[in-house]
Amino acid sequence: MGRSLLQTSPVQLVDLRAGLVEVRQLVRRTAVEAGLPPARVAEIVLAAHEVAMNALTHGRGQGAVRVWTTGSELVCEVEDRGPGISDPDSGLLPPSPTKARGRGLWIARQLSQAVEIESAGRGARVRLRVNLGRDARRRAR
Repeated sequence: MGRSLLQTSPVQLVDLRAGLVEVRQLVRRTAVEAGLPPARVAEIVLAAHEVAMNALTHGRGQGAVRVWTTGSELVCEVEDRGPGISDPDSGLLPPSPTKARGRGLWIARQLSQAVEIESAGRGARVRLRVNLGRDARRRAR
């Protein structure tokens, strides 16, 4: 993926079976400790929630969320054991306003500096990256 994963904080882990409340609390706590402003904390919590909900819905309810910082970024990784994501570009285009579902990855892409999707056969890994610097509010994708 081209970026260093050198951690400056321990990897925090929550099993998806613990539920979305636990996921949101973990991401919120890590983002606050990393010094993100409250509005930015809320955005990354929402992005992580959307990706974790996708993992619960499509990933057979099994998987994990990991969160850590690298010094310049907060990284939130959601991994599941479902059928995988067939289109690595999922969520690049806005969802249809007439459909009730299909917004999770699009929302995550709007609220993160980068979204990386890995999927090879069984399972998927979605990694959200958020800049911890002064440009943390800059949105890409």
